[in-house]
Amino acid sequence: MYPVLIHLGSFTLYTYGVLLALAFVLGTMWSLWRARHAGLDETFVLLLVGLVILCGMVGARLLYVAYFPDLYAADPMRILTDRGGLVWYGGVMGGLVGGLLTIRLSGQWPNLLKLLDLMSAPLVLGLAIGRLGCFASGCCYGHPTTMPWGVQFPPGHVTHPLVLHPTQLYESAAALLLLALLVGMTGLDGRKQAWPGQATAVFLAGYGLIRFTLEFFRGDVVWWVAHVLSASQVISLLAIGLAGVVWWCNRQNGCNQQ
Repeated sequence: MYPVLIHLGSFTLYTYGVLLALAFVLGTMWSLWRARHAGLDETFVLLLVGLVILCGMVGARLLYVAYFPDLYAADPMRILTDRGGLVWYGGVMGGLVGGLLTIRLSGQWPNLLKLLDLMSAPLVLGLAIGRLGCFASGCCYGHPTTMPWGVQFPPGHVTHPLVLHPTQLYESAAALLLLALLVGMTGLDGRKQAWPGQATAVFLAGYGLIRFTLEFFRGDVVWWVAHVLSASQVISLLAIGLAGVVWWCNRQNGCNQQ
């Protein structure tokens, strides 16, 4: 765990922030490159990605507040000042809402699936990098384990001296496998996919399955359904269901023949 990358006097550069910024930059650059190959307006895609990132950050914080309202009830300003406190699924939902509104209001609705497909693989790349930041900062940790690859966070961490599943690394590795699947199916530029919405459906189903499984190893789970399903598992099931809807709609519309 290396939460601080550089500390010079009053200046502190956090590892999580650096990796998050790297994820945003690489994801944006790849999205623009894919937009160019898809014949989409790069200026609009840059605006869209920027708004998706902004709305995603807001959504990630709001879902964290919804998970832990007692932390902020006495001091609501902590919502703006806390350094941590982001939930990945909140980021996805916030980014999706912001993206859909932007696409709708800009008159780009006919390109909806093409734009969602374009951003799917870069989003998974960003996830793989971002989870490395989670590992460095010690959040999103796992249950205690006796496996030889278990990790022990240093004194001061809430779980010390337990040895834990490195669920952050599990998710990063799984995201890279999902990324390889997406690139193998659709190509680096996204133009190989068989039907509009394919990359979006694979992302939703693939990540939903990954996160549903990983929740069994997480040590910071927020339970929703009688200690049987966590909040993230419920959302994962909804994501898998939405992937099925995307697939079914395209089958109904004959999009797989285009």
